Amino acid sequence: MTKEERRIYHKQWRLIHKDKIKSYNKKYVRKRQYFPNRNKQKVHQNNIKRYGITTIQYEQMLLKQNNNCAICDKSSFDFKRRLHIDHNHSSGQIRGLLCVNCNHGLSIIERNNSFFDKAKLYLEKYKKVD
Repeated sequence: MTKEERRIYHKQWRLIHKDKIKSYNKKYVRKRQYFPNRNKQKVHQNNIKRYGITTIQYEQMLLKQNNNCAICDKSSFDFKRRLHIDHNHSSGQIRGLLCVNCNHGLSIIERNNSFFDKAKLYLEKYKKVD
């Protein structure tokens, strides 16, 4: 069966089984209403497993950092998402927990060492505009 034939078959199947799909979706949505955080917790557990730590170890790291980002020192409660696990890509060693902005900025600097110096010069160039 070619890719185009599969696409047509699935489209026809969905048209034939429209009621079945609708009832399944209703059940799924109803189930999510009763356990809204269940999926988020599972996703979080799977994410931190990649770094070889447990949720308890993550919470301990968070307490050591006083629930703050390790770089900007903003509270983790100021963000919609949990703090990211920062690690050394070469050794895999975990360094700390960072907010989205610090984690992203650090990855840019880590990949391109001269970026920080260039960005600083750029900002200084336009700082003296009065």
